[in-house]
Order: sequence, then C-alpha cells, then structure tokens
Amino acid sequence: MDVNDRVAIHEVMEQQTIPIAKVGIHITLNARCSVLAAANPVLGRFDSKKSVQYNVNLPDTLLTKFDLVFITLDTNVHDYDISNHVLKMYADDNRSNNEDIVSSELFKRFINHAKKIKPALTDDSALLISKSYSKLREDSKGFVILITPRVLETLIRLSTAYAKLRLSETVDECDVDEALKLFNFTKNNSIFRVKRSKNIIVKENDTFNKENIENVQREKFTGITEARKNSILEIIWNWKDKNSHEDSCSIKMLAEINKIDIEEIRTVVDELASQDFIMVDEDNIYFLD
Repeated sequence: MDVNDRVAIHEVMEQQTIPIAKVGIHITLNARCSVLAAANPVLGRFDSKKSVQYNVNLPDTLLTKFDLVFITLDTNVHDYDISNHVLKMYADDNRSNNEDIVSSELFKRFINHAKKIKPALTDDSALLISKSYSKLREDSKGFVILITPRVLETLIRLSTAYAKLRLSETVDECDVDEALKLFNFTKNNSIFRVKRSKNIIVKENDTFNKENIENVQREKFTGITEARKNSILEIIWNWKDKNSHEDSCSIKMLAEINKIDIEEIRTVVDELASQDFIMVDEDNIYFLD
C-alpha cells in the first residue's frame, strides 16, 4: 500500500471521517462504513515463520485497526471438498439441488431488518466481555497481533453483531461466547509460526497415526541423541493419546511432569512444527487432527 494511502485510511478507520480537497473545496465527510481489505504476501507466498505484518508489509498501527484478520494459505493439500464443489457446478443435476437455498431477496431483507436492531449489553454480558479482555491482555505476551484497548471495542462489536443475527434486543452471554470463539480463531491464526500439514490428509474417520509420524520424523532432529529424540516423541504422542479431547498441551507442563529439559522438548516440537505435523507458539503445542 502506498504511504499516502496508509495516511488516508488511518483517519478513515480511526476517526471515521475523510477530508476532501478538490477544486478549492475543503470538506470533511463522514466515513461510517465497514472496511473489508485483502492483501497478497509481499514475496508472493505467505511465510508462515514470519509475522502477518512482515508478510503483508503493513504496520501494527494499521493492522490492529481491523477487528478480524484471516490468513488463507495455499497449501499443497488434496482438498476433495473444493474439487467436488467445482465438479458439481458443472453437473446436470446441480440445478435441482438449489430448492432449499435461501433466495438473495429474502437474505437481503433479513440483513436489512437485523441492521435496524440496536441490542443493548446486559450486565452479565458486559462482565463477561470485561473478564475476557483482561484475560487476553494477561496472555498476550509474545503475540504478533497486539491486544490493545481496541480489542475491547472489537469484542463489543462482534457480540452485538451476533445478537443482531438472532434478532435480539439484548446482547447475551451466548453472543459474547461466539464472539470470543471467532476472535480467538483469527488471533491464533495470526500468531502461529507454521501452517497446517501438507504431508498428511486426515479424514474424518481416520485414527491418529502416531507410528507413521514417528518414523518420518525420527531421523530429522539435531542437537540431541537418537534415543532422547525417540523418548520425547513417545512422551508427546502418548500424552495426545491419553488426552484425545484436548487440542493442545503446555510445553512447560510436559517438561515438568516427565522431568525433561524444556529446551530439548522445544527442539523436538520445533522440528515437528517445521514438518507440519503440529503447530506451536511460545508456550504450547497444538495438535492438527
């Protein structure tokens, strides 16, 4: 983005006004609208080990003004859903399957009606937003996307939007919960250093193939002995098998429970992450299946 454009959009997103200076006329107009932006990586491909700011070449001051940041990666994964969808578009019987789809006219009427509703925050939902924001601030150490006071406004806007979708006159705790899920999803996608696996296709009914992953990874670690690598790998996958309901685990917790040097675990999980078997941030391992 051009430097002049950055300066111009700063005021639009911060003050919701835009100055116009044309043919001797100087005027400031309201710019109270939603901003939807898309950006391509500066190097042509998203570098998952770099920050979002580095990849799209935008400063924190501008990027944090967006409530939600979604990262769409072009991974080399066989996506059967996409291929099936494209094929169905050309199938002869596709037209007959559109009977249950909501018409665009009805959808527009619903959106227009929902936008007229002005939901009010209840005491319980306001308290939940306040506690959630405080927790995000406490846990924000090392995040690429900063948790600023603007995040508080983001949570309020998202919660209000969910209430409008329900055509509700009040913002309830269920709306705040959904807003937090959405915000945490985009936040986590922004702080992870690695992308989803392109080496493994996990289908819905597939079981977690711990043995195959161990075999692939066993020879790829450096800095610790082979026996130590295998031992740490066994600890990680055993923990996952015993806690299948959990999506993540703490690196520090694994080190303390098994009395292992935390740096040795970091060496192993970093290599697993670089091979796209897991995702990892500063403190946690995130399992992909």
